Amino acid sequence: MKDSDVTELSKRLDLIANLLTMLAADRESPASITSRVLVLKESGLGPAEIGRVLGKSTNYVGSILSQKKSKAMKKEKGKARACDGTRKTTAGSDSET
Repeated sequence: MKDSDVTELSKRLDLIANLLTMLAADRESPASITSRVLVLKESGLGPAEIGRVLGKSTNYVGSILSQKKSKAMKKEKGKARACDGTRKTTAGSDSET
């Protein structure tokens, strides 16, 4: 067996362990489709594979991932603007003194 095969097999076993953990947690309180998609994405699956696992279309999964990415980018822009605003306020108070 090649090293690349062992690495791929290890990734798949990690994925199976994550899926089993997710299924066990679902029995107590079912997770939303969005959270399931995100867990599977973090496990290394692509949209097509996630869709197969969850019984959803690739486009549906891609849409969820795109929405999450868009929200994350907006948060980052908001943080950057807040930092810029702090600098301007500080600079403005120095020049007025």
